[in-house]
Amino acid sequence: MSLPNKLISLDNTVFSCLYRDEEPQSTDPGYRVFKDCETLMAGLVKQDYKIIIPTVVLAESYCVFDEAKQNKCFNDLKSFGLIMVDFTETTSRILARLLHRQYASRGYQGKNIAKAQMKYDMFILASAIENGCDCFYTTDSDFDIYNEVEITIKKPPNLPPSYQAGTLFEGIISPASSKLPF
Repeated sequence: MSLPNKLISLDNTVFSCLYRDEEPQSTDPGYRVFKDCETLMAGLVKQDYKIIIPTVVLAESYCVFDEAKQNKCFNDLKSFGLIMVDFTETTSRILARLLHRQYASRGYQGKNIAKAQMKYDMFILASAIENGCDCFYTTDSDFDIYNEVEITIKKPPNLPPSYQAGTLFEGIISPASSKLPF
């Protein structure tokens, strides 16, 4: 029996939810999503999953900050143990294949998603696929149209497909779990 791949990738919607200056108030509309993401991450950390972040996700997350805040955020990332990944030729080949499928099937039409937006989504997915991630996490419903990709796309707090019923994950994590270790 082979060991599960212990790599997962995050979209900006999950990354930005978790790596923020402060926890949202319980009355904040995004509070439930934050708690779902927090629950997922606590479980993944306990099971020694590694998290990759495509550099485009960092750019998308930090573009709202001035340069001083961006520098602080990039420096703080080192303490989180995240693996930052960038474009390579392999990523570009995977990206071209994924985009071709979407364009050929016209899967994006009528879904209220622009081609330019789809290219970013596909770049992030291609980075996750190239790096052998078991699962990709997002709360962005735009990813619902990508049903022909070589990676499982899930929303927090759902567990990666490498876990089966009866594993150590069951019963460990609850929505009231403790803070993340970082």
